[in-house]
Amino acid sequence: MSAAAGFVAGGAMKSSESLPPDDRVMHTTCWTVVLEAARQGEESAGALEQLCRRYWPAVFGYLIRSGMETEAAQDETQDFFADLLRREALAGVSPEKGRFRSFLLACLKNHLANARRDDARQKRGGGLALLPLDGVVAGGIARDALAAPEPEAAYDRQWAEAVMQQTHARLASEYAAAGRTARFAVLREYLMWDGGETTGRDLAAALGESETAVRSAIYRMRRRFARLMREEIAATLAPGEDVDEEVRYLARVLA
Repeated sequence: MSAAAGFVAGGAMKSSESLPPDDRVMHTTCWTVVLEAARQGEESAGALEQLCRRYWPAVFGYLIRSGMETEAAQDETQDFFADLLRREALAGVSPEKGRFRSFLLACLKNHLANARRDDARQKRGGGLALLPLDGVVAGGIARDALAAPEPEAAYDRQWAEAVMQQTHARLASEYAAAGRTARFAVLREYLMWDGGETTGRDLAAALGESETAVRSAIYRMRRRFARLMREEIAATLAPGEDVDEEVRYLARVLA
């Protein structure tokens, strides 16, 4: 099991009933964004674009593992999200359709089926670079996707990675808001592992604190990361879906 998977599956990821009240407050969910976009709200357009930017690696990974060359997969990813941003795939959508992860994959498969029925279509993206696809192979996205046994596995792997990255960004933002950016830069090395060669004494010296204080700080950081990750995962689910089940599934994917 990878360090990330072990962390996600570990004891820090507890049920929300065990968290303080402020940690139960959810930020805007994926379904909230999609439903508002389906109503053609102007403010929702930007939120939907951010959602597309977050999860494009999963779509790109699916296309690469399906056998597309890199350039073709880039074009198709842009085309798919151009359609989604025009809300062509959102008519009649509802959270009852289940996980947003599954919904987006179903939209992608439908998009590809329509594309095959219309080989002569012009690219609806209009050449507009909606997403940061340059250098994706160098970034390891295509390589990770090709290592997956099936397109769906590549998609889920990239999805899980996107959740991890978004959680890390939220945690970094919290430290920055508290004026502790430099502290986070040191401690983040210990989110998923023990820091390798660095001893507790070395880390304590770097922070000017006792080893006990440093261990406590790492513990609190890991717990906060786990809680934020749980929120990120819950935000992709329909009301009433089992968050713990999705946590366990993404842990297996990361393994």
